[in-house]
Amino acid sequence: MVNFKLNDFKFVELLSKTNYSTITKVEHAGTKKIYILKEICVDESIPIPHYSSHINHKNIVRCFGLMNYRKHDNDYVCFVLEYLEGKPLIELLIEREIVVTVGFLIQMLEGLDYLHSNNIIHGDIKPDNIFVVNSGNSPYPVWIDYFSKIEQEATAFITPAYAPPEFMERPTEQTDIWAIGCLFYGLFTNEKLIDDITKLTNSEKEILSFEKLRAVPEPFRYIIFKCLRYNPKKRFNNVKQIIEILQNKNRIKLKFRMFTDYLFSR
Repeated sequence: MVNFKLNDFKFVELLSKTNYSTITKVEHAGTKKIYILKEICVDESIPIPHYSSHINHKNIVRCFGLMNYRKHDNDYVCFVLEYLEGKPLIELLIEREIVVTVGFLIQMLEGLDYLHSNNIIHGDIKPDNIFVVNSGNSPYPVWIDYFSKIEQEATAFITPAYAPPEFMERPTEQTDIWAIGCLFYGLFTNEKLIDDITKLTNSEKEILSFEKLRAVPEPFRYIIFKCLRYNPKKRFNNVKQIIEILQNKNRIKLKFRMFTDYLFSR
């Protein structure tokens, strides 16, 4: 990472501020390049992203530097991120300003697959953490705020509506795959699949993968169904398998897999 200092930057615009984080648009005093500074108060109860300068993919926000400092009797970590023109996916969905295409979904999954290939679990997949970049007639998704290394002691701070049944265990690729199922369901129905996995009754669990998915067309219904298997071992092994389905590479093989998975799930 580049060895930045706070006084290297000139304030341009405050983008957002919460009790624990501040996101600011800044200009580097030397290069005149625009960046985003994401400042987070260091606290055990506050999730801190696992941004890495080694991550370099079109569909993942770039991190160029990291600063640690103390102010107002608190410790802070501040990430220097690339500046992107666009909006979070959640805003575009609420405002109905986006049509999500298969190509958009594939790019989104390719970014996630890249994270997994670098032993990083996103850990908090939801529309808020997908930034849609303005690019003419072809807006593209960029993942932000990825959280966890694949390690025994790793912890994910998962939004309850996207948390898998095994959310108390260390995060794995299947943690993200469950969340992709919840995300896809929301994209196709404009509603949340669940509010909180811990509050589902047994009867709701039994019909979750069938009754709620009837209105979703194939193969998206199958993708959601497979992502949302309660047993993590019965979900997709990896994100590449979902990408292959969306790329429609082998229709006959897919129809057989769909038939057998639906048949033996009851």
